[in-house]
Amino acid sequence: MLHPQFFSFLKRSVDINTTVATNGHFLSAENAEKLVTSGLKKLVVSLDGMDQASYSAYRVNGELDVVIAG
Repeated sequence: MLHPQFFSFLKRSVDINTTVATNGHFLSAENAEKLVTSGLKKLVVSLDGMDQASYSAYRVNGELDVVIAG
């Protein structure tokens, strides 16, 4: 979701079986709405840990609460 054209890519891939995998850091309410309305068929969110300590082992400087909120 970092690419400035990310959501336009999704709209162009509606007729293709597309899966998006994310670590969840950019799942804001606005981005979640865009994902839902994009026609995307499958979204995979990798949590990488069940608490902040284990999450930090995989995502340095990552915030598990941000991912959970998304």
